[in-house]
Amino acid sequence: AAAAERAIVDFTGVMGEPLAAMAAAGPPGVERASFHPLFAPAHAPGRIAVTDGDGGPAVDRLRGWLADAGNELVEVPAAVHDDAMETIQGRTHAAILAFALAADDVPDALATPVYEELSRLADRVTGGTPGVYADIQSAFGGGQEVAAAADRIAAAAAGDGDAFAEVYEDAS
Repeated sequence: AAAAERAIVDFTGVMGEPLAAMAAAGPPGVERASFHPLFAPAHAPGRIAVTDGDGGPAVDRLRGWLADAGNELVEVPAAVHDDAMETIQGRTHAAILAFALAADDVPDALATPVYEELSRLADRVTGGTPGVYADIQSAFGGGQEVAAAADRIAAAAAGDGDAFAEVYEDAS
């Protein structure tokens, strides 16, 4: 960072800490920005979250290249992004992996539309790189929250219909 002449940028899943590190380590007047592609490389182009720590012409040029490649850039404050990723990535991926672990093989002819959608999502997630998903779980958690929700569903299902209706209502 100390050698940067125009800009310091990162492409990662967390924005707050990298932007703070760039500000602390970079020389005065150097542009800073954090970018988070919200898709796997195999699914490019897509939506990219971006937070300028201190933008300018170099960051604008990079933004232009990304937009010209067909990506949609979404401006977001770092704290909003990082909080949202707890659900968008951490809990979502944990829930999909939990489904994949809990599901048994079933005859295709018996599959419902919901099962088929979840199976497609499980195939997409498990077709990725395990280290990426480990990093997501490490950064944003999700497994504990999904486990707690599953425990709540199981407890409600073992009770009366009113208990399950309450869980169902909370979920909707």
